[in-house]
Amino acid sequence: MAGVRLYLFAAVFSGITTVALDLYLGSDIPAVGASGSIMAVVMLYAIHYPRALIRIWFISIEMRWLVCLYLLFDLYPVLLALSGDQLFTGI
Repeated sequence: MAGVRLYLFAAVFSGITTVALDLYLGSDIPAVGASGSIMAVVMLYAIHYPRALIRIWFISIEMRWLVCLYLLFDLYPVLLALSGDQLFTGI
């Protein structure tokens, strides 16, 4: 039950954060999907099991490094938008 609460809280929090960022930047790009909730679940797993090996295709990577890569990939467009560059999405 706690996992469901975490997932739903993360969905609400990431949605509010996306709306606040869109208002700050003056953009109207919609938020689609559950990436905020998935990121919360993956980060919680990485906090509890940082050295767990995850196999992606034929590469094994520790969970902590996978989360770092995912975080960089996820925050790169946000950092570009905050620096003033155009924000292009594939949605």
